[in-house]
Amino acid sequence: MDPLQTSIRLPLNCDYFLKNLRFERCSQEESIAWHIRLLITTSFGECAFDPEFGCEIWEHEFEHAQVSRIWIDKMAVQMKSMLERYEKRLQKVDVKATVTEEELRTESDGRSLVRVQKSLRIHVTGHIASTNEPFYFKDKIFLSPFATE
Repeated sequence: MDPLQTSIRLPLNCDYFLKNLRFERCSQEESIAWHIRLLITTSFGECAFDPEFGCEIWEHEFEHAQVSRIWIDKMAVQMKSMLERYEKRLQKVDVKATVTEEELRTESDGRSLVRVQKSLRIHVTGHIASTNEPFYFKDKIFLSPFATE
């Protein structure tokens, strides 16, 4: 791996550090993907260093009963703006968002329970600024209550 195109892998692996006296590395693509996920799963005001760091989705977490196309488009625009501000390693960012309903099956007291939960699917495309290589990211977040896959 080219050291200029790598980043320190998070979360930090202290065992690795103590054995090798250096931090474990990851690719720039993986680092960008983890940063995007951090931005999406952080609510405004959660980070003391920047109260605007995070995603607007959590401002409306319990208002999703009637998810509309307007809400979905608003989330995509807000996420694109957030990435343009906080992820400078990407250029030509485009964000698409869709909401689906999924059946989730769980076991409780020997019974199989099924519940339907809305999920927000996020697709980010762009180019890595330093190499102009294409970048793709997709994630799914379950809405109210919040969960990730």
